[in-house]
Amino acid sequence: MISDPFKFQALASAANDFCQLIENIKKLEESEWLFPITQSLAQLHATVLQFDSGGIDYRFFTLPDLDDRFELFFSLKLFLKEQDSYPLERDLSTDSVGTTGSLADDFADIYFELKRGLNLLDAGVIHCEEEALKLWQSGFILHWGQHLVDAQRHLYRLRIQEIYLTVPTVRAR
Repeated sequence: MISDPFKFQALASAANDFCQLIENIKKLEESEWLFPITQSLAQLHATVLQFDSGGIDYRFFTLPDLDDRFELFFSLKLFLKEQDSYPLERDLSTDSVGTTGSLADDFADIYFELKRGLNLLDAGVIHCEEEALKLWQSGFILHWGQHLVDAQRHLYRLRIQEIYLTVPTVRAR
């Protein structure tokens, strides 16, 4: 049994909001996607951290259907264009070449992990809330949590660039 149904509902709602945003991202203009996805990731991060992950039964997570994942990844990559790639921390070392971070990769992995839990809830099987929470918690710790943090870091940089580029500059006389 879920110890705090309100916290669980907040997490399920944040997961659903993120998935809906990803499923409908093409309906947004390029200039409109940054703020809602940033907000959604922040809400998701805040709600998943409300749960005590000590003593949870870490679940083996499976990859989604690779064709579906690649299709989503590729469509996100096309949508995000030059805003997709970013350097991971390991890319900043002196011997690293190029950037390996990708918002499309981050979003696709987070999406499929969250969608598995949402599909359990939609199926309405016995103890589906507990199973969804276990999937989300263990997936967060073992996999998609790092994608979330990496994406948030890059989205922060994009947001700062956007603000910086729109602030009028004052020229010295």
